[in-house]
Amino acid sequence: MTTARTATPNGSHSHTRVSAWHTPGTGPSQYDFRSDVMTTPTLSMLEAIQQTSLLDDVMLEDPETNSLEAHVAALAGKEAALLVMSGTMGNQVSLRTHLTAPPHSIVCDWRSHVIKYEVGGASLLSGAMTLPIRPSNKHHVTLADIEANAIVSSDVHACPTRVIWLENTLNGTILPQSEVEAIAAFARANDIALHLDGARIWEVAVATKTPVSTLLAPFDSASLCFSKGLGAPIGSIITFGLDAAGQTGKLGASHAQARAVAEMWQRKGGKLSYPVETNMVWLDHESLGVREQDFVEVAVKHGIKVFGSRLVVHYQISADGVARLGKAMDEVLALAKQGSRQKQHGSGAAGGAQEDIYGSKTVAQG
Repeated sequence: MTTARTATPNGSHSHTRVSAWHTPGTGPSQYDFRSDVMTTPTLSMLEAIQQTSLLDDVMLEDPETNSLEAHVAALAGKEAALLVMSGTMGNQVSLRTHLTAPPHSIVCDWRSHVIKYEVGGASLLSGAMTLPIRPSNKHHVTLADIEANAIVSSDVHACPTRVIWLENTLNGTILPQSEVEAIAAFARANDIALHLDGARIWEVAVATKTPVSTLLAPFDSASLCFSKGLGAPIGSIITFGLDAAGQTGKLGASHAQARAVAEMWQRKGGKLSYPVETNMVWLDHESLGVREQDFVEVAVKHGIKVFGSRLVVHYQISADGVARLGKAMDEVLALAKQGSRQKQHGSGAAGGAQEDIYGSKTVAQG
């Protein structure tokens, strides 16, 4: 609850209590393009929390936790599911399950969450060496990429690959299911576990009109996030087969809105770094000669939040939020034109180190 001051007819002020719980599209998340984890809980979620059981899940005595895990295991066509508090936790528990006797290595796309945003957990918790792959097609890893990088040698000096890590979506782009199945066949033939970071797998299901159970079928384990596409307050689950029942309309609308945002940027003269396949829009600031931080600062002036070049559209983004984003785009494009004119007159162009989506300075990546 927050306190607000309201004026009375005689000019004095009274204090009223304003609930922080709201209906979708009316709170601060409607202007927040940083990530789909920025959605805020709704009154219906609060009501569900108030009515839930509060028994011990370690002793398997909490009926709602048990039923959730059983439900998603059945949807996924797997033997079991486990509720965890975060996607990182789910990924690391899955890896530790597969990696029991070192030496062992993991192969994955160099952009994967396990490399960039899990604080080295694979090496710390599982003693695993990570082998990053740069996809030859610059879009997604292929069987040829995996075959070229996985260690299947029996040489005593080698660190054999025991897990192939795939991510779908990755940067909002889709890994084709035909490629997944080809990689899965290679993994089975070489006794390698196949894990999916499927935090946004329901985005794939909606975009490709494929049941999540089909998408998960080739995998030995999968971690999926409740707090992204589903907009839940917290939580992920391992081995999860959500059919996105009841959510396809909202997710499809987010995809359409993301395409509209991309088209708006392009109409204004901007370029994209990646194709828009689901709910992410990647703006190419480098081609404009402006820093990502410039866009972050301009966005704040217009009352919206962004993580540099990556925009994530979720079901709580409002039409007003998109309109404000358009104004921020206009301003940063004008800034780019001004910088271009200054460069022509010998005063230099905007530049500097790029920043990743969490604000860390990075070297420009190909």
